[in-house]
Amino acid sequence: MILQSSLTSTSPTTGLHTSVQPHTLRNSIHSLIASLKSSTPIDVKKSVLEDMEKILNDDENDILHKMLLPMLLVPESTTAGSASTSTSSTPPQAQPPAPPQPTQTSLIKTLLRVAELQPTLLAALLEKLPTYDYDSNSNSNNDDLNSDIPRLILSQIRWLDNITDPSSLTETVLECLQVCGHRLKLELISIIGDITPDSDTERVAEALRDVKDTDETLLLPVLDAISSLRLSSKSLSFIITDALDAINSADPSSIPAIVTFLMNNSSHDNSFSFKIMTTLREKLHLDDSPDNANASALTLEAIAQGMQVSLRHRITDPQIKIHQPSLSLLCSILLCSYPPLPHYLHSTATT
Repeated sequence: MILQSSLTSTSPTTGLHTSVQPHTLRNSIHSLIASLKSSTPIDVKKSVLEDMEKILNDDENDILHKMLLPMLLVPESTTAGSASTSTSSTPPQAQPPAPPQPTQTSLIKTLLRVAELQPTLLAALLEKLPTYDYDSNSNSNNDDLNSDIPRLILSQIRWLDNITDPSSLTETVLECLQVCGHRLKLELISIIGDITPDSDTERVAEALRDVKDTDETLLLPVLDAISSLRLSSKSLSFIITDALDAINSADPSSIPAIVTFLMNNSSHDNSFSFKIMTTLREKLHLDDSPDNANASALTLEAIAQGMQVSLRHRITDPQIKIHQPSLSLLCSILLCSYPPLPHYLHSTATT
């Protein structure tokens, strides 16, 4: 398929070169698959999987890395003039070739946009992902996306226009979470909310809680991922309880994010509001030392903004408007119960 698409490689640090635009290449692949299906008994999915296994196992030529980088469009060669218009006996001189132009689209992303290939290709890439786990790699702190194969793979998935089989993809991501290292877990958790269909949100939330239980440092990424899922009140209550339990032991720098999550979910159910407010009143102790001034200011800001949203929700919802006075009183008690801000904390909170 790559050979028929006129793709070449000239550098180990750049993407593949192509003479056609990515959308034209994608249309050619569609035509090729249709032709194969109509003229031969070939199993396209099986063939793609076998080819991908060869590519993924070819460490020497680094083909996968090149397929993950943006392709470069090679312009057609031009000449300085033409024989029909030249008035000189000197033959026309060839111009230096124009440099290839980046297309912003990799070959992998182009292939993933082909519905017939996407599920098989995604499965092959994700199953190989743990072998590129960069926890044990000497370049584990490398922030260069173009040299980081795991992040390159996941970036192709995150920004897909359409996912053909989201449930299957979600299942594969959850399987990867069980076997990969810490940094790769962070990357997977960051994309799972974007790919999970509504039918799988409960299962994903439970799996994320299990992952968090094995590594408490993943609490904030898990809360962030869960914030994008549509959950039942029961599942959400479990997550809220986890967040409330973490208040006492969490690092001061993590408290603002935890409180933000709690306040954002306080308007979903009146019982959540009461539980969150009373628990924060009992467990939340702001550190007024200069070292934690910023975290304390952000925590108070999160509480204030959360209360505004919660009150607005109750004012506009006639079914629970009756609870507004009690909530207002509880919010006032919560804020008044904290001591006055030190001068350095006050200046941080108001800037």
